[in-house]
Amino acid sequence: MGRDRRHEDGNTLILMPIGVLIVLALSAIAVDSALVYRAQSELDAAAAGLVNDAAAAVDQASFFDTDTGIVIDPSTLDTLARRHAAVADDLDATCRATVTTTGDEPVVTADCTGTARTIFRGVVGAATDVDVTTTATATLRRG
Repeated sequence: MGRDRRHEDGNTLILMPIGVLIVLALSAIAVDSALVYRAQSELDAAAAGLVNDAAAAVDQASFFDTDTGIVIDPSTLDTLARRHAAVADDLDATCRATVTTTGDEPVVTADCTGTARTIFRGVVGAATDVDVTTTATATLRRG
């Protein structure tokens, strides 16, 4: 009635290391994914802060005067971009802000790029650095 288990004695010995390797591989993927996600979040915050500060730096008089174009000092944009890129310093981040006009409404755009450094991707021969990019925009409305 009972099963003959004489031929199954070594199965656990083989299956256990395979299971441990699968758990380790999934853990490594989770850690690297979390590092890239953190880098993306930091760059998102830097871009959002930059676009808000750049929008606040638009010259008030030129903003409300519909006869002239929007005035913003380019050196102010560069200073703001460097300040917000420094927040994500461990990512070697660079940020850039531009102000364009769509119709009669100015649009501030912030682009930030950085490099997320992973830990385990190099084990399988992949590059350990992952490029991360984000963009934030704000439309300034007169009103």
